[in-house]
Amino acid sequence: MNASKVFSGSISPSRISSIALWVCCTALTAGCGGGTPTPAWQLPVEPAEGDLTVKGAAAEDVFITFHPVTKPSGTTNQIVPRAQTDSAGHFRVTTYTTGDGAPAGKYRLSFSWQGPIGEMSQDDHEELPERLNRKYLKPETSGYEITITEGPNQLPALELK
Repeated sequence: MNASKVFSGSISPSRISSIALWVCCTALTAGCGGGTPTPAWQLPVEPAEGDLTVKGAAAEDVFITFHPVTKPSGTTNQIVPRAQTDSAGHFRVTTYTTGDGAPAGKYRLSFSWQGPIGEMSQDDHEELPERLNRKYLKPETSGYEITITEGPNQLPALELK
């Protein structure tokens, strides 16, 4: 049987074009995992999370910076993971995308807290005074060093005084 007779009059040429386009797009995206491929310069990261208190109480919007003790091998870029506490003092470490974790390795931590910032603009936030002891602002003086290992990491509780 001739294919032109089967489809003759039952499917319009524009419908056939739409179906062909859909088939091509489906074939091209099959097996792609639905995401963007990881760039070659990106190091693998390990999930890491923890809790932080200031003077025994949960503190919202404390910014934590993870300074590598040694530069991770396999990259020429400086990798500096970070985290921000929520209202319960909980945080998830971020390197490339929110909460993705950090490359395995040893890190010294620094902290900054100007109080809860809510919907405050970046300019207004920068005008607020620092609420933490100055020693916490630098990784060399904060007194906190942690290690991220392969696999999920539940970090020890961090208590700032």
